[in-house]
Amino acid sequence: MNFSYGTRLVLDAVSFSVPRGRVLSLLGPNGCGKSTVIKIMLGLLRPHGGAVWLDGCDVSRLSIRDRARRMAYVPQAHTLSFPYRVSEVVLMGRFAHRRVFQQTYSAQEYRVVRDAMERVGIAHLAGRIYTEISGGERQLALIARALAQGAEILVMDEPVSGLDFGNQWRLLREVRALAAEGLTVLKSTHFPDHAFLSSDEVILMHEGKILAQGRPEEAMTKDRLHLLYGVEVNILTQESGIRCCVPAGLGNRPKGSVR
Repeated sequence: MNFSYGTRLVLDAVSFSVPRGRVLSLLGPNGCGKSTVIKIMLGLLRPHGGAVWLDGCDVSRLSIRDRARRMAYVPQAHTLSFPYRVSEVVLMGRFAHRRVFQQTYSAQEYRVVRDAMERVGIAHLAGRIYTEISGGERQLALIARALAQGAEILVMDEPVSGLDFGNQWRLLREVRALAAEGLTVLKSTHFPDHAFLSSDEVILMHEGKILAQGRPEEAMTKDRLHLLYGVEVNILTQESGIRCCVPAGLGNRPKGSVR
């Protein structure tokens, strides 16, 4: 698919598929086109060339309700003008499943909401006002809302934005668990370490094109990461087999420095 904002080409012949029950991470610097890809996948933007296909259907031809039943979206940031309670925000995930003129929610729907909040560790925030909790807590509430939506595809635009270290790890662990249960996850990230930890496959994006695609340990090389971010890195493998990236030169500390 291709896409331009005015005369500026943002996506140039970008093409890929996401198998069911897998985690695919879009990795790349600011402005490389990750968020635009996500918006096109969700049907929020129309590509200027090509199409997005979901089980043989062009996504742009699906109704908003049908899209919402198939795909749940977690944006980078989200604000609400009204002081909804956190549980009410999560309950909004059930809108796509409601009948016309239905005014009340069933006990089953409330159970789905409670389970989603418990799953991401925010059940204790149910009665809090959404606008009064921290940015990281709001992000977890949006993830719970997406889970409550019950879609088979979860699309996440930089989902760890605003989360502390512990919640970042819990979220990545949850992403793996969801994929193991059969959900398909597409997420964008700025962090190579997170792609190593949680992805079955990665796409490296550079200047609106796909630089590389494949398993993280094969696609994410030192040279490619240097091209993406302009930083020399070392890729280390821990005894557990987990890989991580360290900027080259961090180990060259002056004598007497604090370690």
